[in-house]
Amino acid sequence: MASEIRSLEDLKRRLLEIKELGWIPSRRSRDTGIGKTFEDLLGIPENNLQLPDVGGIEVKSSREYTQSMITLITFEPPKEWRNVNWTLDDLVATFGETGFENGGPVFHITVYATHYTSNAQQFKLEVREINGTEMVCAVTRREFVGINQNLPRDVVVAYLVDEIVQRISKKLKGCLLIIEAESRTVDDREEFKLKSAKLYTGFSEKRFIELVQEGQIALDIRFGRYKDGKPHNHGTGWRIKKKDVLKLYAREIDLLNDDIPNDINCDNPIIIEDKDTREKDRKITDFISILLLLL
Repeated sequence: MASEIRSLEDLKRRLLEIKELGWIPSRRSRDTGIGKTFEDLLGIPENNLQLPDVGGIEVKSSREYTQSMITLITFEPPKEWRNVNWTLDDLVATFGETGFENGGPVFHITVYATHYTSNAQQFKLEVREINGTEMVCAVTRREFVGINQNLPRDVVVAYLVDEIVQRISKKLKGCLLIIEAESRTVDDREEFKLKSAKLYTGFSEKRFIELVQEGQIALDIRFGRYKDGKPHNHGTGWRIKKKDVLKLYAREIDLLNDDIPNDINCDNPIIIEDKDTREKDRKITDFISILLLLL
């Protein structure tokens, strides 16, 4: 299985070969084992993972999927749109901790547009206009006085809608592949077995914003601690439930069971209501974003 993947048919054949292998020992221990294992089997160079803004490979570890949530993209709110110092210590000092980990307070909160969070933080997402011209997706709080005089008093942090859409479409505009795998432990070593591989195409930028407003896409703020107690920002991510992924795309193809339609082309994807910023002439493993999901 060392041949290069240059087409969807190549990808389908490789996935069927992987499925025939049955249970596969993890290539790495702990959280990143599932990602590393399937990267190796698909022949994806690990350094591609450092290029998300040019359509690189997106891999998620099994332990991130305990609630069946998929992280579409991770990036921090711009400094000019922060109304609080964006550090674990400052967030805890301002809003209180959400729990404790490795001997200290942490701040991990999932924020939706349909309701305020039920904890002491009382956060909510809002898509709205700021300064009369700029449309943003903001984390708001009922009672809050921030440090940035250029932002409304109830805004904790905000993202420009245009920037979110640009980053999301750049990352996911081609084809999104979601791989599901079963897991078991044998002699203290984790093993995986390929369960399904779904390909999504026809990403809708407009639907992304609508799904935020409808509460089906959330913003996850994740500040934790290393084992030695030092603060660690796991990344602020836009997340969606696996069952809702098709709402972002026009089509779903089961690569393990379905024939690949002739009009599916990840080099030149059909993008619903998108600005055409496509990049061409890439191997398929350079432009397909892969999310690995453990059942």
